[in-house]
Amino acid sequence: MTSEAAVIASLIHNPNLIYHSEELIAEHFSDIANRGIYKAIKYLVDKGINRIDPPNIIEALSSSGEYEKYKGILTIEKIQELIEMSDVLTRGTPEEYAMFAKKVMDMAFRRDMLAALKYCIRVCGEEEKPPDKDEMQSEIYKTIDETISAYSMSD
Repeated sequence: MTSEAAVIASLIHNPNLIYHSEELIAEHFSDIANRGIYKAIKYLVDKGINRIDPPNIIEALSSSGEYEKYKGILTIEKIQELIEMSDVLTRGTPEEYAMFAKKVMDMAFRRDMLAALKYCIRVCGEEEKPPDKDEMQSEIYKTIDETISAYSMSD
């Protein structure tokens, strides 16, 4: 069971759990379908709608202008299948949900930090117009600091 699946399954059954992880955003999900469903659930909860079903998910994404991104990925049938499987993955308490939401954020941080470090490696290896030592050091620190500060509110 992945943390992302546990978070989405829990939100399907209890959408108000979303308030137990206010730092979590759709972009933290690595799976595109989970990202879309999270956006839809957030949209619905913000509108006071707690019924999470395929028509509401599709309508939420359409209303928010996001459906085109998920058109081939989130069909009524695929969403229904996910909802049916969610019974097994759902977490029963806000504390369990929050634990899995934190894991999703931790994994997103790791992915973003890895991307930042790969960028730093490219900066170090620039041959066409190599930066001087001070420029390179400044760029590396700036990149790493920006990545860390994007997640500092989550701690």
